[in-house]
Formats: sequence, structure tokens, C-alpha cells
Amino acid sequence: MKSQKSLYEWLQTKVIINIRNEENFALKRSFKTTYSRIILFGLISFIVFIFLYTWLLNGVLGAWINPEYEQVRLNRKINKLNGSIDSLAEALINRDKLIQNFQQVLNGTDGDKGSNKGVIIDQNQYKSPDLDVISAADSQLRLHFEQKNDISHLVDKGNNELFDLFLFSPVDGITSSEYDPKIQHFGVDIVSKKDEPVKSIADGTVLISSWTFDTGNILVVQHKSSLISVYKHNAVLLKKVGDFVRGGEIISLVGNSGEFTTGPHLHFELWYNGSPVNPKDFVVF
Repeated sequence: MKSQKSLYEWLQTKVIINIRNEENFALKRSFKTTYSRIILFGLISFIVFIFLYTWLLNGVLGAWINPEYEQVRLNRKINKLNGSIDSLAEALINRDKLIQNFQQVLNGTDGDKGSNKGVIIDQNQYKSPDLDVISAADSQLRLHFEQKNDISHLVDKGNNELFDLFLFSPVDGITSSEYDPKIQHFGVDIVSKKDEPVKSIADGTVLISSWTFDTGNILVVQHKSSLISVYKHNAVLLKKVGDFVRGGEIISLVGNSGEFTTGPHLHFELWYNGSPVNPKDFVVF
């Protein structure tokens, strides 16, 4: 009596798989294999089938087979959009607060302590200003930028990044007053013809487009690299808060507005990282 084969011997048993023609039973193809190979092939085929089925179910066929698939996908998009909206809303609130702070500084307002808003005056009755008196608006604006008690020790540091920027000249004219932080003159005065176009020095967004008693029509533009440009004593402001301006674009006209002016000119300032810098170091007038 023959002994029963072990499982290993059975798996190694060689078999022949013949493929014949259905009509005449002619042999078309023949394969030599073992039971172990047949089982292994079956397992691999089953795993591949499960993988493809899962992939199709969660992907291409998911929207057809699973009725909740589309709702889940839309919920994910809604959550992502809600997060983006919250971020944009927070950014807009911060921007509005910054603009409001700038306007309060320029108008001479100090929180709840009261306000010292400018009043329009008749330029025909203009009297020469006392140059020893620094306006409250300008003082607070400088304090906001500098956040220092002693401005005489300001040193231009870390301005290498500015030298990589191309800055347009804001206006054509003659420099009548140089940058001198020792006397709290944080810009340059450029004498030019009245109503001469004033151009933005670079791409940026208008932060302030307003009027103050001392500096008249003032326009402030925020540029990249923590750079801010200030244009004072304008006759007309052509841009409003929030407008995006290109470098070289006309933003105002040279004028003689404000208390601290003796004729048509542009007072131009550059602020970098919260500190004033000499405009002539970076702009060719």
C-alpha cells in the first residue's frame, strides 16, 4: 500500500495545463507548473484585485458607489476655504488697524486722550512757521516708526537689501533741504514746479492718503522689504488707501499745502525697518 504524500510533496507535484481548441480539441498551448505555483499565482492575483478594488472605490468609482463620497469631498473643501477666509479676515483686520493707527498719528490723536485734528486754513493768510516747533502729528509719526527716545543716535543699519532695489525718482527738481536727523528733518525737500507729477518710487500699497495741518496732503506707500515712502505737501492726491501702485506711476501733484511749507516742493522720506534713512543714498534725484 502506497504511503500518503506529505503536503510539501503534494505542493511540488508537477502538473501540465493544456489549452485545447473547443471544436476539434487540438492542442493550442501547454504549461508545466506545480500546485505551489498555482496557489502562489492565485494569492498574488487576489491581493492585486483587492488593491485595485480599494483604489477604485476610494477614487474613480467612489462618487458612483458611495453616496457620501461627494459630501465628504465638499466638506473638506469647505473646511479649507473657511480656514483661508479666517486668515484673510484676520489680515484685513490687522491692515485696518494699522491704517487707523497711521491716520490717528497724522491727525495728532493719541488714543482716548483727545485729538488735535487739523483745520483747513486759507493759504492767502499764510504766515511763516516757527521751525523750532515740531508738529505733534509728525512727532507721533516718527515715534511710531522709531520706537526710540533719542533720535540723535539713529544709525542706518542693515540697509544692504535696499541697494538691491531699483527705486524711481519721485519728482524732478532741486534739493533745497537735505536729510538731517539731528534737527529732526527725516527727508529731503525737492523744489519743483507746482502741479509737477509725483511718482511712486516702487511697487506698493497706499497706507495713508490724507491731510494734516502741518504737512498738508500726505501720501504714504508700503513697499516690499519693510520699506515705506512718504510724500508730503502735495497739491492733489491721486490715490486712496488700499490702492496698489506701480513703480513710476503718478500718485500726486507737487503743491504747497500745509503749515510747514514756504513754496511748491515735495518733502520725501524713506523709512526702512521702522527707522528713517537718507533718501539720497538710494534714489537719484
